[in-house]
Amino acid sequence: MIYNWIKRHSPMNLEDGITVKPDGFAKLQKQMRLFQEENEILKKVMAIFARK
Repeated sequence: MIYNWIKRHSPMNLEDGITVKPDGFAKLQKQMRLFQEENEILKKVMAIFARK
């Protein structure tokens, strides 16, 4: 139980030097997946319009 609390509240260092808590990191990952999905949709739309 204490290990889970420590893991949940200990800051993580990212590659670019930013420190973020694991909860915040999970939110960033979710947001990144959303942006990737949107980017893929836009690529498909651009391919459709490029054919016309």
